[in-house]
Amino acid sequence: MLKPLFNQFLQHLMAQNAWAADALMPYAGKHIAIKVLLLEAHLLIQENGHLSIAPDSSAADASINMNPSTIIRMMSGDHSASHLVKIDGDSELAMRVSQILSDMRWDVEQDLSLAIGDIPAHQLGRMHRAASQYGKQQIKNVAEMLVEYWQEEQPLLAKPRHVAQFISEVDRLREDSARLEKRIQRLQSKSEAY
Repeated sequence: MLKPLFNQFLQHLMAQNAWAADALMPYAGKHIAIKVLLLEAHLLIQENGHLSIAPDSSAADASINMNPSTIIRMMSGDHSASHLVKIDGDSELAMRVSQILSDMRWDVEQDLSLAIGDIPAHQLGRMHRAASQYGKQQIKNVAEMLVEYWQEEQPLLAKPRHVAQFISEVDRLREDSARLEKRIQRLQSKSEAY
C-alpha cells in the first residue's frame, strides 16, 4: 500500500525538479537502496533519468544508510552532516544520487495552491518558512549554550585554544625527546670509541 503512494510522490517530486532527470540519466539502469533505521526504499534509475520503485529482490548497486538526525541536519542546511551518511557499494553512484536528492525541493506551496488557493498557500508557506527559521535559530542557540556550559561550567569539552596549546606542547615534547635520543646516541658512540 505504501509503495504506490511513495512511487506517486517520487514521480511528482521528479516532475517538480526536472533538472534531476538529466543529472541521473548517466546512471540509467542502476539500483540504489536508501535505508533510514527500519525504513528502506529501493530505487531504480530509469532510461529517462526518473526514479521508480525497484523490486526488493534485486541487488542494489549502492546503498545509502542514514539516521533521522542526520536527515534533519542535512535538511536544515548543515552540510557537515553529510559525513555521517554510510555508503556501501558504488560510492560514486551513491554520492551523486544523495547529492541530487538533497538538492531536490518539494514545492509545497504549489501543491497547496491547487487545494486551497494561491493566497492561503503563500501565507502558509511564509508561516512555515518563519517557523522553520525560528526553529533553526533555537537549535543553534541551544547548541551554543550547551557548548559554553560544557566548556565553562562542567568542563567536558576543551576550548580551541587549550587544544592548540596541548598540541604545541606535544610537538615540543616530541622534538625534545628526539634531541635527547640523538644526544644519547652520540654519547654511546663516543663511549664505544674509547
